[in-house]
Amino acid sequence: MIRSSGHLPPTPAVDPAATLSSTPSPALIRFAALILFLGGMASVATTLTLGQMQPVRLALQAMLAGTGLLAILCLHWGWLVAGTYALVVGCWLVVTGLATITGGATAAAIHAYPAIIIFIGWLIDWRAAVISALITAVTIFAFAAAENLHYLPPALPTSPTQRATMTVIILAVATAVVVALVRAYQQRGVENLRISRDLAHRSHELERSQTELNKAQSVAKVGSWIADFGAETIQLSTEAQRIIGSDADALRGVRDYLARLHPADRDAAKLAWQAAMDGGALDHEHRIVVGDELRWVRQKADFERNSEGKPGRAVGIIQDITDRHAAESSLRLSEERFSVAFRSSPLAASIARVADGCFVEANRNYERYFGWKREELLGRSSLDVGLWASKEARSEWLAILLRDGRVVDFETVWRHKNGELRHVSVSAELAEMGNEQCVLAHVSDITERRRAQAELEQHRHHLEELVFSRTAELATARDAAEAANRAKSVFLANMSHELRTPMNAIMGMTDLALRRASDPQQADWLAKSMDASRHLLGVINDILDISRIEAERMTLEEKDFSLSEVIAEALSIQDEAARAKGLQLVSEIAAEIPPRLCGDAMRLRQILLNYLGNAVKFSESGEIAVRAHVVEGDSLSLLLRIEVEDRGIGISDEQQLRLFHAFTQADDSMTRKYGGTGLGLIISRRIARLMGGDTGVASREGRGSTFWATIRLRQASAQAVTAAPADLECPRERLAANFSGRRVLVVEDEPVNREVAVYLLGDAGLQAEVATNGLEAVAMAGSGAYDLILMDMQMPIMNGLEATRAIRALPGMPPIPIIAMTANAFDDDREACLAAGMNAHIGKPFLPDAFYAELLRWLQSGAADTP
Repeated sequence: MIRSSGHLPPTPAVDPAATLSSTPSPALIRFAALILFLGGMASVATTLTLGQMQPVRLALQAMLAGTGLLAILCLHWGWLVAGTYALVVGCWLVVTGLATITGGATAAAIHAYPAIIIFIGWLIDWRAAVISALITAVTIFAFAAAENLHYLPPALPTSPTQRATMTVIILAVATAVVVALVRAYQQRGVENLRISRDLAHRSHELERSQTELNKAQSVAKVGSWIADFGAETIQLSTEAQRIIGSDADALRGVRDYLARLHPADRDAAKLAWQAAMDGGALDHEHRIVVGDELRWVRQKADFERNSEGKPGRAVGIIQDITDRHAAESSLRLSEERFSVAFRSSPLAASIARVADGCFVEANRNYERYFGWKREELLGRSSLDVGLWASKEARSEWLAILLRDGRVVDFETVWRHKNGELRHVSVSAELAEMGNEQCVLAHVSDITERRRAQAELEQHRHHLEELVFSRTAELATARDAAEAANRAKSVFLANMSHELRTPMNAIMGMTDLALRRASDPQQADWLAKSMDASRHLLGVINDILDISRIEAERMTLEEKDFSLSEVIAEALSIQDEAARAKGLQLVSEIAAEIPPRLCGDAMRLRQILLNYLGNAVKFSESGEIAVRAHVVEGDSLSLLLRIEVEDRGIGISDEQQLRLFHAFTQADDSMTRKYGGTGLGLIISRRIARLMGGDTGVASREGRGSTFWATIRLRQASAQAVTAAPADLECPRERLAANFSGRRVLVVEDEPVNREVAVYLLGDAGLQAEVATNGLEAVAMAGSGAYDLILMDMQMPIMNGLEATRAIRALPGMPPIPIIAMTANAFDDDREACLAAGMNAHIGKPFLPDAFYAELLRWLQSGAADTP
């Protein structure tokens, strides 16, 4: 059986009666013996005084006095037990003798028996009192029987004095015994009460000590146990139960405990226990399994052995050392890692004592870099082996180390074992190792680095000279490049002007001739000439667009528009060409696309027209579909994907790699059959990327192609937009009907373009007046009332910008709409016109309908706001 000693058993109550049977009190026995002695002597004196010669009575009285004297002598000699038995036995025998000669059962002497029995129980124990009472009862019955049979001798005559003396003696003895018993009982009661209180206090202290012990054991993770091998019991403290993971009833002896050990530790633990049982000491560490947890414990015990040397009891401790083992394992792992890092360090690493500077460890790199083997360094200092070339440098390094606790990259000179001086960088830190303050140092040989730095320094000076020279060359080249770029811009502007100016004349005159042609053959020739002019204009625009993009001069507008309207316009423009080849144009716009978006609708239309133009060009039959859907979106913007799918000739994988590059087509042979410059796709890609997207193609040769573009557009404002009702009447007719006779000043230095403008104005019912330069325009604007001014930019004497600013500065001049009509079509040109005070910009060459629409817009607005 196993019992836990985690709690103390209850303290038993003290029975005062049980304390009567204890060691006799010497004082009480001496007191009783003295009374017997004195009483016996008094009886002898009384008998002699009365002159009665009764030898037997005198002998018994003398025996009573002798009993008291014998007890006194035994106490004097220290024979407490002998004195006690002499006293009670002598008294009982004397009383019995007196009763025999004085009347037997009726003798006065038998009244002393109760006092003797009580005295026996007090001095010896209750069992002796019971036996004495039984013997005394038998004796009294024997007296009665002997008296009836007349076996007793005749009673000696007893005088009243003798009887009174005997009675007084008995009363004195009884009184003394009773008083002594009462006093002893009271004293024992008080003592027992004190003892009970002391036991209760000690029990409380013991419980408190046990609680503190349990707490201390819990903190120290040390439990205690007591094993009784004879009774086969084990007592476990509370902490021992926690460590083992078992309560007092779950464990069944040492074998059960050993069964809980880790299998790998069980045999060693059994051997340790057996060795301890055979005479050794138990001190063993092993692992126990507690549920899913594995704990390391230490068992230590002392064995108590019997006379035969066999263990009877064992008192031991069990300590939870799991954390210690974990810490030791971590420390061993850390030491192993440090050792590996120390040995495998690419630097020369060492550990030296601060006290004497001697090396206690060094890795092999000391031999590699400085020629000193590890064995040659251990037990010697760096000064002993002459590593430091300068003692002053070592003193400076050591002073920094002791002051700051560490030194980082201290550069100095060390001496190789062969005497060669080496440049080194020393880093060190103070550390406690084995109760000694040591220096952990790492030394790197920087000789080659120093040599390389010196060489680099030489090269640096030379490089600075080269850089200075090259910088001057680059500055010259930069200036030349900037000049070339400016020249390119000027060239592009001039080319644009020089190309657009005659194109405007060609297209204008062709349109005028076409309007007046009555011969069908002649009209057909003029129409074909007009188509060729539009194609040439498209090429010119593409070249200028790609130039603007490469020069980063293309900007995007941010205006609200309808995607469905832009797609419809693009389809409408290509509709005639598609119908001519029997192609059908369709569109599919996803429902999640908002009706209004914000962005550059013109550039989006340009991408669509490029894709649709190619689809119509390379398709002979079938359907061409334009699709649009949302790729991703948030509350601010949408990423749209627009696709143009055809059933044309398709493009091979190799040819697809050549697309979207400037001045290329999928196959150069196509240019002979289909024509084209190859600029449309690269312009579309550049525009799409400017709009936050990209372009691509998916095609199979002979099956058709799908060109796509992604563009990011902002959400349009929530303000409702009311579409203006469609006006079916053309702008020229509206001008003729509503503004006939209005005066328009045409400022143009090129005669043909001036003639085209005058003819177009006159065809719409407007009255045109001309000025050949800006100076004439200023004079005519100041003297005449004009409803609108058409202003060229590049003119002799005074250009259009200067003329506009001068007209706006004329005193009292009303805000006449001034429209730039120029071949300078770049965005910078448009901005310059607006900045000079013009209201709008019409780029040459222009289509008559677009020209009339712009005139109609500004004549309808009346006095427009002047910038």
